[in-house]
Amino acid sequence: MKKRVMSAVMAAALTAGVCVPARAVGAVQAAGGMSGMAAMLLAGQAVSDAAGAPSAPPEQTVHTIGLVGLERTVREKNPTLKSLKKMVASLNSMSAPTQDAGQIQNAIDGYRALMNSLENACEGLDQNDPLYITYQAQIRVLKDNIASLEGTLVGLPIIGQATKDAYEEAAYSLEKQAENVEKQLCAGAESMLIGLVSLASTQETMERKLDNLDRNLTVMKIQLDRGMISSLTYENMKTTRDQLAAQIGTLRVQRESMSGSLALMCGYGADAVVEPSALPEVSARELSSMNYEADLKKGMELSYTRWQKADAVREAANKKDDNVSGTEQTYEAAKKELAAAEESLTASFRQSYDAVTDAQTKLKAAEFAAQKAQADLEVSRVKYEIGTISQLAYQQAQDDAADAKDSVASAEISLLSAYRTYQWACKGLIQTGE
Repeated sequence: MKKRVMSAVMAAALTAGVCVPARAVGAVQAAGGMSGMAAMLLAGQAVSDAAGAPSAPPEQTVHTIGLVGLERTVREKNPTLKSLKKMVASLNSMSAPTQDAGQIQNAIDGYRALMNSLENACEGLDQNDPLYITYQAQIRVLKDNIASLEGTLVGLPIIGQATKDAYEEAAYSLEKQAENVEKQLCAGAESMLIGLVSLASTQETMERKLDNLDRNLTVMKIQLDRGMISSLTYENMKTTRDQLAAQIGTLRVQRESMSGSLALMCGYGADAVVEPSALPEVSARELSSMNYEADLKKGMELSYTRWQKADAVREAANKKDDNVSGTEQTYEAAKKELAAAEESLTASFRQSYDAVTDAQTKLKAAEFAAQKAQADLEVSRVKYEIGTISQLAYQQAQDDAADAKDSVASAEISLLSAYRTYQWACKGLIQTGE
């Protein structure tokens, strides 16, 4: 009964629309690292926020934000989280069921409409495409919720006899679920913000390579005119240049889409975008404060996944104590599922911990390579000034040094991303990939 009560209440967050617009599709894709519930809520939110948008794009409002401000903004302004908190408060105040069969049926219809939209979006996608896999995961969540709500309709007469204690238990479970969704949305928003910085860095590197290709093409055109190279060699280089330019354009569109999706997560309108302010560096003190055993214990205690399995064990134990037929097997199965979940969570937590160490190693290697490239650039500068190398060779050395510097910046971003993922794992958000 508790699951049916929660399912009916949670359904209200997903009945805002019956189709998935472009912005919502982008939001689902960006939420690929989240669990099914968080990604579904993000998609439902994008549907609601994008509904009724004018055909002509309005002037965009830019919101510049950092990691600390981002988490605070998502927690305070995200429409989905605000709705969930109201639902928890409402359920806490109930002493008897007030559900209406018509409202539940509307929720079922909303689920089905959104499921149909996601199924349509899957058409033409390869089954190994991450976007296809994400959509299919959301479809499975929708099917489970539809089945649960349909069971709620059948069991309304029984639910009508529910006691206040049952509602308090359901409210507590919903509150735990809402807290988990809040963590997932905040972590997902963080990942997107860091991703925006990473995309900008990648675009800058690609644009510099494009400038380098343009310089080479100028030289190659002279060589072509003088018969020093073939037209095929020149055309191949030109094709490479054009492909790179197209990739830069694609990257720019991708970044703009992610920026708009992040704005929706922050509770801003469809005409807003989010731009990241300077990201913090992970300090040596923060890294040295990582304690695997202590952090794992804390993360397991706060894990919603583990709580779910432990709660299933508790419920099965209560039924077993009441001598309900067949509950001994259910109880043993629940204990095995809890043990399996703890093993999976522990392995995933270890991966998060090791990812930080790996990112540190790669950053040190990038810093060493950048120092060498800078030293080589200084040598090239001297050679260029005394006329022993060409301007093109000197410019190549400058590009190499700039690329090495970009590699350091990229490694710093990777370290920050790994460290933040680990910090969320310490707060109970341990990503198992399930």
